[in-house]
Amino acid sequence: MKIYSIAFLLLAFIIGGCKPAAEREKQERLRQFQKQMSERDASVTLGMARPDVIAVLGQPFWTTNNYSKRLQIVDVYQFQPPVLHWEGVITGGFEIFFSNNIVIEKHPIKATAK
Repeated sequence: MKIYSIAFLLLAFIIGGCKPAAEREKQERLRQFQKQMSERDASVTLGMARPDVIAVLGQPFWTTNNYSKRLQIVDVYQFQPPVLHWEGVITGGFEIFFSNNIVIEKHPIKATAK
């Protein structure tokens, strides 16, 4: 009977000890994602040609050329965070506005979760 009690206590200790480590790993993965998003944001600058943006970020998730009846193209880039649940606000993508295939504006797409 003592062996089962000891085994149960060890198992409970191991499982209980994993939660903080798992949470730290989740936070680290989220920090790395935010770092990647910052690097992606910095890699696209005003005046950059659209083919160069596609070379850096890949094909956009969605594109339209009918934005507010102006002659602009808008590419939407969305990236999946590496965790399903987080607290706070993160950048999950970008809207990049082009005129004559040149970046004239860009905006982050914010994602929230709890």
